[in-house]
Amino acid sequence: MARAINVLRLQPGDADKALSALRQLGGEHERLAERIEKSNRKSARSTKAVDRAVKDAKGGLMAFASRLPLIGGALSALGP
Repeated sequence: MARAINVLRLQPGDADKALSALRQLGGEHERLAERIEKSNRKSARSTKAVDRAVKDAKGGLMAFASRLPLIGGALSALGP
């Protein structure tokens, strides 16, 4: 039996409205709202971890660059 697949694209301002509407429908829709919120929490945690790793790498490169003046100028020119 073929199963229908629905795709829902939420924009930042619409997320709360959509989740509220799903909860009001109850049943399976309420479980869907919970799944959406759970996946958003996982995304936020992984994004923070990537951000920390990038900041650590940037700090290490800046420390390395400060020890080597010629390379430091070139790395600083690459941007923040």
